[in-house]
Amino acid sequence: MRAGISTRDIEKRVQSIVSQTSARAYFKGYRGYPSIITTPVNSEVVHALPTDRRLVEGDILKVEFGLELRGEHAFIGWTFPIEPISRSRENLLVGTHRALRAALGRIQNNAHVGLISETIELELQRHQLHPCREFVGYRIGRQPTMSPPIPCFSSTPVEKTPLLKNGMVLAVIVISHVSEPHLSVAGNQWTVFDTRQSDSAYYSAMVRVAESGCEWLNHCPAWTPPEVRTG
Repeated sequence: MRAGISTRDIEKRVQSIVSQTSARAYFKGYRGYPSIITTPVNSEVVHALPTDRRLVEGDILKVEFGLELRGEHAFIGWTFPIEPISRSRENLLVGTHRALRAALGRIQNNAHVGLISETIELELQRHQLHPCREFVGYRIGRQPTMSPPIPCFSSTPVEKTPLLKNGMVLAVIVISHVSEPHLSVAGNQWTVFDTRQSDSAYYSAMVRVAESGCEWLNHCPAWTPPEVRTG
């Protein structure tokens, strides 16, 4: 992922890798979606179709990708900077990543989903970021999405939200915006973008709930914020 390549180039590379495995990229055909990945850039939020648009320095690229193998599903969404990026965009990525890490610290057997949501929203506020309210995390497994939903904002008293149980596998998703979002869907009927050109970032983790914590199943080492890289 670097300046000069297109998001369609990335899609082709992913397809080449998947074709060498027994797994299936389940996005293609899911609710009619025509590609195996999504590739929103900058103010695009989710579901963006790969195109011939070429990345340039300063862009922030979000990639969502899912696999199915023997009836089980796996998912990841991650943001990659085409470095160097602006200080504003680095703050966006750092704050969103920190919110995800803080959320994972709240996951354990019998914890309320609302505690995750509350933690994400508070961490985003510390970085003056706004949570996405239209798209949420979820339980994942035999189906791509299952209950309970896991919002990255708090709207219900924590004690009234569902309880997590040992062995549940969750796709915890944090999507944030630099300013209060105003979302719309592009003419291709898929790409969701901010009409005010406000940047967004996307980080997720697929985790298994345990008695006193969680196991991160799909940590993405390809890019993490600077302070995470240095410990």
